[in-house]
Amino acid sequence: PMVKTAELVGNASETGLISVEGNIEMPNPLIAPCSGRPCVYYEIIVTQQHEEQVRTENGIKKKRGKRTVKHEKVGGQFYINDGSGPAKVDASEAQVNGSMEKSFKQDGPASGYLTFGQYQINVPPHGGNGYAIGTSVTEKIIPAEGSAYVAGRLEGDTIMRKKNMGGKLLIAKEGAEALQKATK
Repeated sequence: PMVKTAELVGNASETGLISVEGNIEMPNPLIAPCSGRPCVYYEIIVTQQHEEQVRTENGIKKKRGKRTVKHEKVGGQFYINDGSGPAKVDASEAQVNGSMEKSFKQDGPASGYLTFGQYQINVPPHGGNGYAIGTSVTEKIIPAEGSAYVAGRLEGDTIMRKKNMGGKLLIAKEGAEALQKATK
């Protein structure tokens, strides 16, 4: 059920599910390491591109591919307030489903100790046949500003990720109405 942010306790469904919509309040927002932008949640995906020589019936051809080196998910605690009072949301378990915006994308060297903004990672050389030709880093965030629709499981006085239905916490910056239209 959708409830007022100050009326969480006692208003969840029998299974503990609840949803709210309002302004994001986060006194100490997370800072996404690549872009430096304040957010309630971020994901960083590091991929390594590789190339190898493959023998085909038409001779030797170059075959390119990529592998995910790391997929990091980080969330924080924040509040949603529709004007009736704050509702606490915990996205720290990093199982978030939501509308994220791409805040950073950069290509870098094939391997080694690499830095993207304030994000650092050691990317090993390609381990298969062939050789690494580059690394890409993409950062996506849910900004710590504006309003959002949040749906999850009520645990005490905090909305967190669901234990069922994929175990996610839904954070939709577009709002409940726009989200429903998009899913129809």
